[in-house]
Amino acid sequence: LYVNQIKFLNPHFNQENFFLRSTNFERTIASMKSFLFGLYPETAQKEVIFDIQEPETMYLPWKCGNFAKYWRESS
Repeated sequence: LYVNQIKFLNPHFNQENFFLRSTNFERTIASMKSFLFGLYPETAQKEVIFDIQEPETMYLPWKCGNFAKYWRESS
């Protein structure tokens, strides 16, 4: 959808266009890789660089007023 129909993403994976991050748990790293492989199947054969976050910093960005407003409205 995002690659072929909407053309929101480049049809070929380019590491420079992404900042990939995960918590340091095997299940979250596997989820991130699976998501990426679903978008770009050719990445299964490449070494992809991603950032491991320790300590946990992947919290909802409550300091962002627009995000906090949207979150409250959608809950």
